[in-house]
Amino acid sequence: MPVTSTALLRMLRECRTLRCILQVHGKLTVSGLKPHNQLINAYSLFQRPNLSRIIFDSVQDPGVVLCNSMIRGYTRAGLHREALELFRYMSEEKSIVPDKYSFTFALKACTGALDLERGLGIHELVSEMGFESDVYIGTALVEMYCKGGDLVRAREVFDEMPERDVVTWNIMVSGLVQNGCFGEALRLFRDMCLSCVEIDHVSLYNLIPAVSKIGSKDVCRCLHGLVVKKGFAFGFSSGLIDMYCKCADLDAAECVFEDVWSKDDSSWGAMMAAYAHNGCFTKVLELSDIMRCYDVRMNKSEIPGSKVSLMSIPNMLWELALMSAGYRTVQYPGVVLCNSMIRGYTRAGLHREALELFRYMSEEKGIVPDKYSLAFALKACTGASDLERGLGIHELVSEMGFESDVYIGTALVEMYCKGGDLVRARDVFDEMPERDGVTWNVMVSGVVQNGCFGKALRLFRDMCLSGAEIDHKGFASGFSSGLIDMYCKCADLDAAECVFEDVWSKDDSSWGTMMAAYAHNGCFTKVLELFDVMRSYDVKTNKVAVVSALQAAAYLGELEKGIRIHEFVVQQGMMDEVSVATSLVSMYSKCGELEIAEQLFTNITDRDVVTWSAMIASFHLAGHHDDARSLFRDMMKTDVKPNAAALTSVLPACAGIAAASRLGKSVHCYAIKADIDSELAAATDIISIKAFDVYHNMKLHGVFPDSGTMVGLLQTCALCSNYDQGSCVYGQTIKHGFDSECQVAHALLDMFTKCHALSAAKSLFDKCGFEKSTVSWNIMMNGYLINGQAEEAIAAFRQKE
Repeated sequence: MPVTSTALLRMLRECRTLRCILQVHGKLTVSGLKPHNQLINAYSLFQRPNLSRIIFDSVQDPGVVLCNSMIRGYTRAGLHREALELFRYMSEEKSIVPDKYSFTFALKACTGALDLERGLGIHELVSEMGFESDVYIGTALVEMYCKGGDLVRAREVFDEMPERDVVTWNIMVSGLVQNGCFGEALRLFRDMCLSCVEIDHVSLYNLIPAVSKIGSKDVCRCLHGLVVKKGFAFGFSSGLIDMYCKCADLDAAECVFEDVWSKDDSSWGAMMAAYAHNGCFTKVLELSDIMRCYDVRMNKSEIPGSKVSLMSIPNMLWELALMSAGYRTVQYPGVVLCNSMIRGYTRAGLHREALELFRYMSEEKGIVPDKYSLAFALKACTGASDLERGLGIHELVSEMGFESDVYIGTALVEMYCKGGDLVRARDVFDEMPERDGVTWNVMVSGVVQNGCFGKALRLFRDMCLSGAEIDHKGFASGFSSGLIDMYCKCADLDAAECVFEDVWSKDDSSWGTMMAAYAHNGCFTKVLELFDVMRSYDVKTNKVAVVSALQAAAYLGELEKGIRIHEFVVQQGMMDEVSVATSLVSMYSKCGELEIAEQLFTNITDRDVVTWSAMIASFHLAGHHDDARSLFRDMMKTDVKPNAAALTSVLPACAGIAAASRLGKSVHCYAIKADIDSELAAATDIISIKAFDVYHNMKLHGVFPDSGTMVGLLQTCALCSNYDQGSCVYGQTIKHGFDSECQVAHALLDMFTKCHALSAAKSLFDKCGFEKSTVSWNIMMNGYLINGQAEEAIAAFRQKE
């Protein structure tokens, strides 16, 4: 009995293997049937877009439905670029009008390809065709903007949607979490609950990383209660354990673990990792033994917001756990056992614990430390940056006569160098009767780290003359980054490039250092080119490379490239890196997107002085002086102390404004106390404040300014690049009729060029009646040069001749 077409199509839908689809496809061909759409969908389910494309290309005039199936197939297979190319082909070359499904699949492809530029174009087309109110298209737009790091547009689309389902809410909340906006994510989740949308397990799953980062035990318990109420407790056990662990609530984590009826490898791994990261090493071992009794296989387990597994617990922590367990069973531990424990703590980075154990053994247990005890204790002082405790141990070393020991001497030199006390470090070094290669290296490295470069070179020369063996290990590969950096600092980029090209196997350090070298020497186009090349090689990108690329994008004003780098940063999970987040703030502000910069700054939880300075500078450059002063005041309320960069940015905002004079004076006082008032940029802005203070006092005492006063004020504005205040002074020169005087005109021209207002300078220069003397021509040519317009400078020179 022949198989009917209906039966063949039903068989195609029921196929569960690729082989079955191929067999049915053969029967359909023999029977003369060509269900192109069904076949394309069937092959796409098994991620075989090449077979789908053969069918698609066999159709002379594919309609919108067939194109949609093919685009969807490409997206499922992860071939996002091909999907977008097909969307372009159908809409531009074939003139097929896309429907709402076409847009949904195309936007999914933009998200997968992290192509925000193409996505913006599709968004415009969506608006033109009136599809913005569609819930699927709206959700796809929100997801695309969130993955691209553009939360402003994502929130705009989300807020304008007339209808939102649970998927839309989940994607918006997840996007906020991925971009580090943890507080905002929780507020949006609250709004979701109030909107009567039925939350699902994904809604709660998205919140675990946010709650972990916020670190509030109360919020943890609220989320836990909601998970239990919704009946998701079993599937969420590992995530809840990890969440409580990061909020330092081990009791709650243990309760969750105990309540899990059927514990899998994920639950065991999460609980053991929680114990290890909270220093409960004995419990790690106890739990490990219990787990073996249950015959649970140790395996890698995913937890929301992090990757936790038994293998994620460092080997050092396992060793320390074993030692700790053994140590506690010994009633009278000797010096050897104590030394092993101190060394274990130090190797695990638990320096305070190591020093506490050293105190316990020597003071409470009365165990006399030997040279190894002292060497390990000094290492712990170095790691903990505890110079005060180190001085006490140094005295003990002297009393016990261990100063001549090369290991203890080296540990003392390293401790003093890391603590910035080069005088004591050099005293110990010079008094050592014997020094090995490690001692010399530690001393040279310490001198370099403390900025004494000449002394470091002389010390290295003495090292060579002393016959000490120089450590050549890793010169070929490990030194490539150092050599690139060295040539870069000496402005020899050709040599740096030669070193980079000679490295056979380039790691992330080599790429990052070369990009930093280009950025340091102003070759910003090359930075972006190298960043693209590095990504094509699939090299793991470090923060040095990302920061350099963002600096380049900022300098060149390449906002689109900056956005792509931001997308990459979000994708790689690098938003928690303070230096990367700070560079993003600077990039957006310098590209004119101050609102985005401010939003990013608000989302940075661990702000250092560089982050604060970057945002203050952003406000200053945008002319938002009130905001700059306000933010500076906020910074002063924190534990962060301003550096020269912060002062340099806030001082111009205080210049010439009577209301801000008190803040300006307090900033000046702080600069003097911090001993940074001598730095050129800060000093010029302090001069600016003083100059305008004098000017205001003149007016208060009824003393009228003359042309000399105006020249002085204009020179001050030029020195500080304070265009806003310079424009006010320009108005005063016109008001008092000084603008026609040659000396004032030259000062005005100089001020405009140095404040990067070339259009204003050129307008003044071309103004009828302006005297074009050799001085004015020189000012204009210099202005062109300092603003990077060499061709205009040459043209001006020829015109002058």
